[in-house]
Amino acid sequence: VTVTNENPVVTTTYAGPTTFIEGDTLALQDLATFTDAGTLDTHDAVIQWGDGLTDTIAAPAASPIQGGPHTYGKSGNLNLVVQVNDQDGGSDSATIPITVANVPPAVDPGLGLGWAEGSNPIVTLATFADPGVGFESYTATMDWGDRKSTRLNSSHTYISRIPSSS
Repeated sequence: VTVTNENPVVTTTYAGPTTFIEGDTLALQDLATFTDAGTLDTHDAVIQWGDGLTDTIAAPAASPIQGGPHTYGKSGNLNLVVQVNDQDGGSDSATIPITVANVPPAVDPGLGLGWAEGSNPIVTLATFADPGVGFESYTATMDWGDRKSTRLNSSHTYISRIPSSS
């Protein structure tokens, strides 16, 4: 007698929102359910969030698969994949398409600083925060107010005094 393994069969049951904002922490409920003809099989579920990160959880056959918490740091049209594996190597998966909206960086312009004409100060003028850190690249430019601009992490020397706007 030869007994062969039957793969589990995964069905998405997720009925929640599919559009999220970068940086939000989510706990998605009832992502999927599955059946397996191997009633004695044990299972785990691998949740591939679509941003390169995964979670592996135990998956009891009679319970919906729960996801989260997860924070999306990557924006775009992503595929959340729920894969169920049994201990005999069988697996199946279901995909939930989602959209994660980009959040622009928040810039803190720093203090209103002044310095002498011709000086070349070394100061931190501005900082920024972005929930996409680690997934995005940045280019920042400083407009010095004298018709010149440079990339950040550089210095700037004022050649002539800028009249006050008051």
